[in-house]
Amino acid sequence: MKKMIFPKINLENVKGVLIDLDNTLYSFDFADQCALQKVYNLVSHTLNLSFDSFLASYKEQWKNLFNNLGPVPSAHCRHTMFQNMLEKMCISKPFLLAQKMEKVYFKTLLTSMTANKEALSFLKECKKKNIPVCLVTDLYGSIQVQKLKKLKLSQYVDFVVANDEVGIDKPHPKIFQKAMSKINTLPQETIMIGDNFEKDIKGAQQLGIKTYQVIFDK
Repeated sequence: MKKMIFPKINLENVKGVLIDLDNTLYSFDFADQCALQKVYNLVSHTLNLSFDSFLASYKEQWKNLFNNLGPVPSAHCRHTMFQNMLEKMCISKPFLLAQKMEKVYFKTLLTSMTANKEALSFLKECKKKNIPVCLVTDLYGSIQVQKLKKLKLSQYVDFVVANDEVGIDKPHPKIFQKAMSKINTLPQETIMIGDNFEKDIKGAQQLGIKTYQVIFDK
């Protein structure tokens, strides 16, 4: 597993924190791989595919969904990704198997997550300094709150803004603006922390928000 490197952050003059979740507060890539392996184990006898072929088909359907729908909440729906994959393989009643796959995926994802220690220390420091924290995320809020609870981080997060609340993914300014309205800060008083340069970093910087990027070593 690649090592997650959480940035050193200066909280002087900071009145509010916006922060991503996946690959920022925990390693999503690791948990996602565990979840997809479990899903593959569930359906391997039905699909008659190698794990690599299964992953390739899944990623293809994810890409197709985003290309067809754009950066909106429904483009992240695992059920639709699995269903489209099964339909392409001519599997009988694909919607039923897709439902089982989605259930196994998220159950495994949640049990495979571990909070990054440096991220946890940072959130504790924000709590100590009474600096409000708002999660800014591209996945459905109901799912992301489950993750926060499983990671035992919900006590350190004051608000959540997910794409289903504003109708579009980062880097659209609406999601950052909504988050700042919840914590009642201006861009120059706010920082944003995330792993994705295009979505988290550039998106926030376009509004004048100072940013810090989480990276993974090779």
